Amino acid sequence: MHLSAVIFAFFVAAAPTATPSFAGDWAGEIQIPGAPLAVTIHVGDEPTPTATLDIPTQQLKRHALSNVVVNRTTGQIGAAFTEAGATFNGTVVADRWKGVFAQAGAELPFILTRTRKDVIAKQKLEAIAALIEAGRSTAQIPGIGVGVVVDGKVVWSRGFGQRDVANKLPVTSQTLFMIGSTTKAFTTAALGTLKDKGVLTFKDRVRQHLPAFDLADDRDLFLTIEDLASHGTGVDRSDIVWYLQPPKTRTDVLKTLPLLKLNQEARVGFNYNNWMYTVLGIVIEEKTGQSFADVVKNRLLLPLGMTSTAMDFTAVPGLKNRSLAYDRIDDAIAAVPWHVNPQMQPAGSASVSTIDDMNRWMMFHLGDGTAASGKRVLDATTLKTLHTPVRIGQVDLADADEPLNDYGYAWASSVWRGHTRISHSGGIDGFMSLVTLMPNENIGVVVLQNTTHGVLTGSITDQILQTLLDLPTRDRVALAAEKIAVALKKSADKDLEPPMLLRAGTKPAHSLGEYTGRYSSSLFADVIVDVVGEQLTLTFSGVKLGLRHGHYESFVVDTVARRDMAAFWKAGAFTFTTSIDGEVDGIDAIVPAMGNLVLTKKSEPPPKATLALLAGSYELEALGVEVKLVGSGLQMIVPGQPTYTLQHERGLRFKLASLEGFAAAFVVDAAGLPTTLMMYQPQGAVRLTPKR
Repeated sequence: MHLSAVIFAFFVAAAPTATPSFAGDWAGEIQIPGAPLAVTIHVGDEPTPTATLDIPTQQLKRHALSNVVVNRTTGQIGAAFTEAGATFNGTVVADRWKGVFAQAGAELPFILTRTRKDVIAKQKLEAIAALIEAGRSTAQIPGIGVGVVVDGKVVWSRGFGQRDVANKLPVTSQTLFMIGSTTKAFTTAALGTLKDKGVLTFKDRVRQHLPAFDLADDRDLFLTIEDLASHGTGVDRSDIVWYLQPPKTRTDVLKTLPLLKLNQEARVGFNYNNWMYTVLGIVIEEKTGQSFADVVKNRLLLPLGMTSTAMDFTAVPGLKNRSLAYDRIDDAIAAVPWHVNPQMQPAGSASVSTIDDMNRWMMFHLGDGTAASGKRVLDATTLKTLHTPVRIGQVDLADADEPLNDYGYAWASSVWRGHTRISHSGGIDGFMSLVTLMPNENIGVVVLQNTTHGVLTGSITDQILQTLLDLPTRDRVALAAEKIAVALKKSADKDLEPPMLLRAGTKPAHSLGEYTGRYSSSLFADVIVDVVGEQLTLTFSGVKLGLRHGHYESFVVDTVARRDMAAFWKAGAFTFTTSIDGEVDGIDAIVPAMGNLVLTKKSEPPPKATLALLAGSYELEALGVEVKLVGSGLQMIVPGQPTYTLQHERGLRFKLASLEGFAAAFVVDAAGLPTTLMMYQPQGAVRLTPKR
């Protein structure tokens, strides 16, 4: 029997309870022993009877059947392929069509049900399951979870690959993944519950609810909840700050905000910013008197039955069935620690969920704001507002499928291949996620993966959507997986180019020892430069970098002590700056994911013994100056003038505390004894010599 080219006629004898019309989609299986064959017959009987056949596993789609006959009086419906003489004979009871399929002398039972879109969708997806698994394997992604909902029903809730490679534990629909920035939609939905109760509006100024909100200029006076939710603040995202120096308290978050640089005017463009979502979480806490995690749990997760989801995984006892996180380290896929940053929860730094729970989340967003139990969670208009674009996000005119992406309240909005699509992605150490909704078609797709070395979430989503929507097929997954596989064949970081041109034949202006010391900025407390052997090292927030000379006073990253951050830091560079006296006084750094950062060298005051050697009399012709050691500092006495306190600036340079623009610098010999006192003042410099 060659079912790849099945040719048959079918006749249905109507049972007394049969409906007058047989129009609809009839899906089910021919019970071939050991290998049931899924088929769908699409029947239309107005105004002219028609029927087409799908066999998804054999890529047979909408294959027309001829000689279709529908008899409303007798309840019979029939169609024929004259070439093969195959028949379906059966009885319809309600929406169930049961009978015998006969072809070439073989008789096999079949059961077809007049289906919803979700049943047909499941059959279509089974036809691409092997493709997804092949892509996962090619891309060396340990595990992937996929969820699909159609018309309020779960179509797919399944796993591919493993959540724990070493112990060969499979990904299932209940495997816990970190979900990264897809958490932001929970934050805005929680705000929506406050809006529905009249506690706030999205147009409220943030300061109305959080007076401590402060930024580098006065835009904090007028920025609204909507501005923060739609990334319209113009504030640089500065993720590296919270990533390398996690704030310990919400107060630390608020103290950091005024130190973040501003990229552009408020509301001018799209500036993605995780800090601002943490601010929204603080607003939620201020207005409810509860923790952000508890608000989301009580107002969203429990009503929606999302019992495996948590905004703070550190509070979940046991964490059973969780996936390990994987990344590329030393050219191999290896497990890495889960990233923990409790203060950044509302942005997505500590949240976990499963495919089963995310399916519930998508069905809620595709609905009218009620839970499956009928309990109202959000007003329907509020839910619609969350999905409504506020500002233009990213524009990529080279993408013919999706050239424009707008952004609303934690949802990006676009037109994808002619269909309205809203979505949000997420990424955090070892995990990637993507949630996509097609509101007009009532379809939702979520893809979670347990590695960040290559991303298949978007390609899998596109493959699923084009399959469900019967769009021209493009092999998205295989193509993306192959690109990842090719990249894996290359060294992870050895061939990465530094962020500047290197110039041969140049050398540093100072000895390596002169670069050593502690450097800081308003955002980063201690950046330590040291010499190990013949190499400069720089320790940035606990990560030690080995530097190599690039040109003149600039150095690039050669080695990284944390291998999981090697590729990241290879995009950094450090240029040392020099004071007017020729002393190293700072670093102009290129920090990945942040840009330029100016660091100032901390200069420790000379010890008391050194200061004691500087004390004495200095003269220039008739001018005499006395330098005295008083306690642990120096004072200068000029005849006929007040006594001046010398405040340390750097090295052996001091400023006169009460005189702007006046400074004193000592030059010493090898024994530390002063040979010159330079007095700098606005009208010029004066050189004095010690009086012997």
